[in-house]
Amino acid sequence: MKDLLLKFLKLIPAFFEDFFPLVTGPKRFVAKRLSKRNSDALQRALTFLLVSFLISWLIEFPFNEGDIWQNIGPEGAFVLSYIVLYGGALYLAWRTVGGKGKMRNFFIIFFYYAGIIKLLMSLTFLGIMGSMRAFDPELYDVFYSTAKSGNLPAYAFENYRKILNSPGFRLSCLATMLGFGAMIVWIIAGWGAFRKLHQVSKLQSMAAGFLFCTYSIPVVVLTFFIANGLVK
Repeated sequence: MKDLLLKFLKLIPAFFEDFFPLVTGPKRFVAKRLSKRNSDALQRALTFLLVSFLISWLIEFPFNEGDIWQNIGPEGAFVLSYIVLYGGALYLAWRTVGGKGKMRNFFIIFFYYAGIIKLLMSLTFLGIMGSMRAFDPELYDVFYSTAKSGNLPAYAFENYRKILNSPGFRLSCLATMLGFGAMIVWIIAGWGAFRKLHQVSKLQSMAAGFLFCTYSIPVVVLTFFIANGLVK
């Protein structure tokens, strides 16, 4: 475990070297990264995604129970699998509208973007769970236990009035809106990098976004059932 921690710490400087320019100017960062034609560009993008996952795991650490060290491997495999599935759906969407970008360059962009989205998702999760834990501990305990057992949808349907009246839940809704709002704004800011890579028009770019939402439906369903099965 000590060796693993040391390896992780060695990756931190390179991560933040990419993180700040990526967050502040995603299209500019991607253009610069692809223009260098480095042979290790894909590896560096994957490393960025790996560190993003590990930081996200640390953010969610206070809300995990059981043997968390043993669970990090399966959780990492699950995250990587759904990232690849969503990446495949997005790449297919761009190809459908006539995109010409190389798959390697596409996934360099996608892995960087996925790392940022993963961090935003974890921060949103922290805001949601933290709000409920601070302002309605009883509801938090019920949500956590039912989520772990895979029965959260059924509980929410049967007790929706009580849930809606909870101040903790209302604050968690605010955290959800802020978190997903930040994700949408950042995705829009970086979407042009894909359009430039695939050399398509703005209309084709909009069509690719619509098709991605359509192609993602089976991915959403599949990952929901996998995630629901993993918590049982």
